Amino acid sequence: MQAHNCERATEILQSYLSAPKLYRTSDSGEREFLSEDGAVATIVPTRDKMASLCSYRPRSPRFCGLCNDPTSRVQRANESW
Repeated sequence: MQAHNCERATEILQSYLSAPKLYRTSDSGEREFLSEDGAVATIVPTRDKMASLCSYRPRSPRFCGLCNDPTSRVQRANESW
């Protein structure tokens, strides 16, 4: 079960990091796109949950399509680690 949860958390995190924009669905069913700060606020706890489920804390960013861009949400999320 833990391996399944780790795999699922990893998939969710990767989907967040590869999405051009993150959004939530409003009560009326409409998409509300998150700001970059909102995206980071979503990614950080998801990454931490993945790390705890997988008993894994990388020495360098594991999911790093935009790590060299200091304005990217990936870079900002990794800085909080």
